[in-house]
Amino acid sequence: MRNYETAVIFSASLSESELEQEVSKVVEVIGKAKGTHTGTQHWGRRMLTFPLKKQNEGIYFFFRWTGGEEVSAALDWNLKIDENCLRHLNLRLDDSRVTAGEDRISDEAAMPEEPAFTDDDSEDEAEQDAEE
Repeated sequence: MRNYETAVIFSASLSESELEQEVSKVVEVIGKAKGTHTGTQHWGRRMLTFPLKKQNEGIYFFFRWTGGEEVSAALDWNLKIDENCLRHLNLRLDDSRVTAGEDRISDEAAMPEEPAFTDDDSEDEAEQDAEE
Protein backbone atom coordinates (compact mmCIF):
# COMPACT_ATOMS: atom_id res chain seq x y z
CA MET A 1 0.00 0.00 0.00
CA ARG A 2 1.34 3.39 -1.00
CA ASN A 3 0.65 6.84 0.42
CA TYR A 4 -1.23 9.32 -1.75
CA GLU A 5 -2.58 12.83 -1.57
CA THR A 6 -5.47 14.12 -3.67
CA ALA A 7 -5.90 17.86 -4.15
CA VAL A 8 -9.43 18.93 -5.08
CA ILE A 9 -10.84 22.35 -5.94
CA PHE A 10 -14.59 22.46 -5.41
CA SER A 11 -16.95 25.12 -6.73
CA ALA A 12 -17.18 28.19 -4.48
CA SER A 13 -20.94 28.33 -5.00
CA LEU A 14 -21.48 25.26 -2.78
CA SER A 15 -23.18 25.68 0.60
CA GLU A 16 -21.64 24.19 3.74
CA SER A 17 -23.94 21.15 3.67
CA GLU A 18 -23.24 20.52 -0.04
CA LEU A 19 -19.52 20.85 0.62
CA GLU A 20 -19.73 18.29 3.45
CA GLN A 21 -21.54 15.92 1.07
CA GLU A 22 -18.80 16.32 -1.54
CA VAL A 23 -16.08 15.63 1.04
CA SER A 24 -17.94 12.56 2.33
CA LYS A 25 -18.31 11.30 -1.28
CA VAL A 26 -14.53 11.42 -1.75
CA VAL A 27 -13.91 9.60 1.55
CA GLU A 28 -16.58 7.03 0.60
CA VAL A 29 -14.95 6.38 -2.79
CA ILE A 30 -11.61 5.79 -1.06
CA GLY A 31 -13.24 3.29 1.30
CA LYS A 32 -15.20 1.45 -1.41
CA ALA A 33 -12.04 1.02 -3.49
CA LYS A 34 -10.34 -0.65 -0.49
CA GLY A 35 -8.20 2.33 0.45
CA THR A 36 -7.70 3.92 3.86
CA HIS A 37 -8.46 7.62 4.39
CA THR A 38 -5.81 9.06 6.74
CA GLY A 39 -6.69 12.75 6.84
CA THR A 40 -8.25 15.81 5.24
CA GLN A 41 -7.00 19.39 5.12
CA HIS A 42 -9.43 22.19 4.35
CA TRP A 43 -7.62 25.21 2.93
CA GLY A 44 -10.75 27.24 2.40
CA ARG A 45 -11.91 29.61 -0.33
CA ARG A 46 -9.17 31.04 -2.56
CA MET A 47 -8.93 33.04 -5.75
CA LEU A 48 -7.98 31.00 -8.81
CA THR A 49 -5.10 32.07 -11.04
CA PHE A 50 -7.34 31.68 -14.07
CA PRO A 51 -11.05 30.92 -14.42
CA LEU A 52 -12.09 27.25 -14.24
CA LYS A 53 -15.56 26.45 -15.59
CA LYS A 54 -16.31 30.20 -15.55
CA GLN A 55 -15.50 30.54 -11.84
CA ASN A 56 -12.84 32.77 -10.29
CA GLU A 57 -12.87 31.23 -6.79
CA GLY A 58 -12.63 27.69 -5.48
CA ILE A 59 -12.63 25.79 -2.20
CA TYR A 60 -9.46 23.75 -1.72
CA PHE A 61 -9.26 20.35 0.00
CA PHE A 62 -6.38 17.90 0.36
CA PHE A 63 -7.15 14.26 1.11
CA ARG A 64 -4.45 11.85 2.36
CA TRP A 65 -4.99 8.14 1.88
CA THR A 66 -3.23 4.84 1.42
CA GLY A 67 -4.08 2.29 -1.22
CA GLY A 68 -3.25 1.08 -4.68
CA GLU A 69 -3.75 2.14 -8.26
CA GLU A 70 -7.38 1.00 -8.21
CA VAL A 71 -8.19 3.64 -5.56
CA SER A 72 -6.48 6.33 -7.60
CA ALA A 73 -8.39 5.28 -10.72
CA ALA A 74 -11.72 5.24 -8.85
CA LEU A 75 -11.09 8.72 -7.42
CA ASP A 76 -10.04 10.04 -10.80
CA TRP A 77 -13.15 8.69 -12.50
CA ASN A 78 -15.55 9.94 -9.81
CA LEU A 79 -14.03 13.42 -9.64
CA LYS A 80 -14.04 13.76 -13.45
CA ILE A 81 -17.81 13.27 -13.61
CA ASP A 82 -18.56 15.43 -10.55
CA GLU A 83 -19.74 18.82 -11.82
CA ASN A 84 -18.93 20.48 -8.46
CA CYS A 85 -15.25 19.54 -8.81
CA LEU A 86 -13.41 22.21 -10.79
CA ARG A 87 -10.02 20.44 -10.78
CA HIS A 88 -8.28 17.54 -9.03
CA LEU A 89 -4.85 15.94 -8.86
CA ASN A 90 -3.70 12.60 -7.39
CA LEU A 91 -0.13 12.56 -6.09
CA ARG A 92 1.84 9.55 -4.90
CA LEU A 93 3.86 10.63 -1.88
CA ASP A 94 7.46 9.58 -1.36
CA ASP A 95 7.50 6.93 1.38
CA SER A 96 10.68 8.31 2.96
CA ARG A 97 9.01 11.71 3.54
CA VAL A 98 5.72 10.45 4.93
CA THR A 99 5.52 10.10 8.69
CA ALA A 100 2.67 10.51 11.13
CA GLY A 101 1.48 14.10 11.05
CA GLU A 102 4.14 15.35 8.62
CA ASP A 103 2.98 17.99 6.19
CA ARG A 104 4.36 18.09 2.67
CA ILE A 105 4.10 21.87 2.72
CA SER A 106 6.14 22.24 5.90
CA ASP A 107 9.09 20.56 4.11
CA GLU A 108 9.14 23.37 1.56
CA ALA A 109 9.19 25.95 4.34
CA ALA A 110 12.29 24.27 5.82
CA MET A 111 14.26 24.74 2.59
CA PRO A 112 17.23 27.08 3.07
CA GLU A 113 16.81 30.54 1.66
CA GLU A 114 19.12 31.86 -1.01
CA PRO A 115 21.75 34.24 0.33
CA ALA A 116 20.72 37.85 0.13
CA PHE A 117 23.03 40.52 -1.23
CA THR A 118 24.43 42.91 1.33
CA ASP A 119 24.83 46.64 0.80
CA ASP A 120 28.60 46.09 0.49
CA ASP A 121 28.04 43.90 -2.59
CA SER A 122 25.97 46.55 -4.33
CA GLU A 123 28.56 49.26 -3.54
CA ASP A 124 31.33 47.10 -5.04
CA GLU A 125 29.28 46.60 -8.20
CA ALA A 126 28.59 50.32 -8.42
CA GLU A 127 32.32 51.09 -8.09
CA GLN A 128 33.15 48.55 -10.82
CA ASP A 129 30.57 50.12 -13.14
CA ALA A 130 31.96 53.59 -12.45
CA GLU A 131 35.54 52.47 -13.25
CA GLU A 132 34.47 51.10 -16.63
